[in-house]
Amino acid sequence: MVRLLPLGATAPVSVTVRLGRSNDTDVVVSQGIKAGDIVVVGDGQVDAGERRWPLWWRPPLIALSHVSKVYRMGSVDVQALGDVSLTIPSGEWLAITGSSGGGKSTLMNVIGCLDTPDSGSYRLNGQEVADLSENALADIRNREIGFVYQTFNLLARMPALKQVMLPMQYVRSEARLPLAERRDRAASVLQAVGLGDRLNHDPSELSGGQRQRVAIARALINEPRIILADEPTGNLDTRAGEEILEIFSRLHRESGVTLIMVTHEEPVADMAQRIVRMRDGRIVEELRR
Repeated sequence: MVRLLPLGATAPVSVTVRLGRSNDTDVVVSQGIKAGDIVVVGDGQVDAGERRWPLWWRPPLIALSHVSKVYRMGSVDVQALGDVSLTIPSGEWLAITGSSGGGKSTLMNVIGCLDTPDSGSYRLNGQEVADLSENALADIRNREIGFVYQTFNLLARMPALKQVMLPMQYVRSEARLPLAERRDRAASVLQAVGLGDRLNHDPSELSGGQRQRVAIARALINEPRIILADEPTGNLDTRAGEEILEIFSRLHRESGVTLIMVTHEEPVADMAQRIVRMRDGRIVEELRR
């Protein structure tokens, strides 16, 4: 038995699948899947007495199963995450919402390999994250995941071009591009977010919206599969926030990147394909748009 998650479904179902070659009706798994795994399949159709799905399957990009995280605050244990299970297929735009202290940022930190759960399983692209070395995790954070924060996290006295080039400097030496190519790529990405005329401006010379554009360009520079955005419009006025959301929308539409956005703003969450609501470290609701 394996658990199958049809695209568009809110929860996996358990079915028996047979090994071998695919045909027109059955999901057929050939390798790399074991009992209990979740796989994502094409538009699901459930017949009256028998569950059948189309030809193809793929493992979810992100799969958390019964993940918990507890922080020690003096003599008190605070449960930041409690028995969280969440599956995110490649290319989805997911919004994580909830009140302050609900576990949103902790969940994002776990997904971004910035923190580790105390219990449960987190599989990224089919690989158990707990089994990875520190060097492997650092490489994932640099090349597979792009981070965008509410406070921009830019270096104060560094121009936009060098800010965006910085992640490329930490790519393994054998894969690192020559300096001229890094400079050209950074300029191109800044141009794409509307800052082609601000390459040599320090953060102090940029508006809040422009600083966030630099942060987005920096997150994109290594062409990650996942973008994690923590309250990306939280420090912006309405107009700048709308412009940033349009950049994210265009990015998701054109590149198919997996976009995970933490927000407490309902209009921002409503732009996502799926909304996960959290309270007291647990997922309490899922809505699909």
